[in-house]
Amino acid sequence: MIKNALKIFKENRKARRLSYRALASKVGVSYQAISDYEKGKYPPIPEVWKKLKRALALPGDAEDYWGSQGRVGRPPTYGKDATCAEKGCSDRPIAKGLCSKHYSRKRYAEMEYDDQED
Repeated sequence: MIKNALKIFKENRKARRLSYRALASKVGVSYQAISDYEKGKYPPIPEVWKKLKRALALPGDAEDYWGSQGRVGRPPTYGKDATCAEKGCSDRPIAKGLCSKHYSRKRYAEMEYDDQED
């Protein structure tokens, strides 16, 4: 059902001959955000949803398009007081519970391991 609703989102944008950039300028977000909304990556915040709904004449609520996360209005994030999962590190996590420094180290280590397998 959600994929069909996102298809309606895309079809309404195309029917109005609006590019990502044109729609983005109408509602006050980046063109990448419009692309992400259309792909279902995350829902727009309520203020942007109202503008999108008006600009594209969309039926329903945000929840119809993005499911239960449509109520949230922003992509999932870590809490304000979260810290890196590495012992002794107090930096804020960016992905997989790790800060940017530890996340990068983990990724590079995985890449080196993948190269050794070949």
